[in-house]
Amino acid sequence: MLNTLWTNICFYADFYYTFALRWWSNITPPEYGMVLIGVGVFGWVLMKSASRK
Repeated sequence: MLNTLWTNICFYADFYYTFALRWWSNITPPEYGMVLIGVGVFGWVLMKSASRK
């Protein structure tokens, strides 16, 4: 049971890892810009929520 579960987890992790690497290798300039904007917004939200403590 656990062996099957672990095999499935590894399979899906490998699939998404390969998918992300292929996508990153063929990224276009507009997609790269969207990644940068997404990272910036994510960082801004984290900094904004950290100041509420």
